Amino acid sequence: MQPGCLAWYLSPEEVAYALDLGAARQAVKPPGLSRKRLATWSDELLSQLGTLGELAVARCLGLDLDETIYTCGGDGGVDMKLGDVRIAVKFNHRWPNCYLMVEERVGDSEGSLRDFPGGVAVLTGSTCDPVHGRCNCEERAASRRGWLMYIHGWIDGATFCKVAVKRDWGYGGRWCVSTDQLRPMHELFAYAKQALPYR
Repeated sequence: MQPGCLAWYLSPEEVAYALDLGAARQAVKPPGLSRKRLATWSDELLSQLGTLGELAVARCLGLDLDETIYTCGGDGGVDMKLGDVRIAVKFNHRWPNCYLMVEERVGDSEGSLRDFPGGVAVLTGSTCDPVHGRCNCEERAASRRGWLMYIHGWIDGATFCKVAVKRDWGYGGRWCVSTDQLRPMHELFAYAKQALPYR
């Protein structure tokens, strides 16, 4: 675990709340619209895991979770705001070696990524080790027990565009940074205080 990584426990009640919200968000999306890249995960599970990450970050920062269920266009990559700083929350279940990944999109260019529209991104995660074992996210979600989430840190968009490298694990390109390139969460408050509006 990198210095600055936070372990954040979500209670069974919080887990159930996030899972239900994630499922409701996915249910209104148009049929055939999918962002999954692995057949072993459903789109609903991906939405639920992302919502668990959002809830952990919201609790950490003392913010309310955005309960909006978007019927078209999604949230534009902004999951929450700390002051004027827009925050995108990412989830990666791999442990301990995981990356903050942003999908490669048509129109991406150096210094400008469509899937990272400014602000900062926070990486959350779980404790699966699919390289040496197997993913247990689906079983854990089905059990609705408490869930220990990890908040690995954050990075601002300008820095991400400078240091990210493109990798492909066989299901499409991803712009990636490793956890040791992220800043600790306590520094996000200071960053937000000095940030310009809509940074």
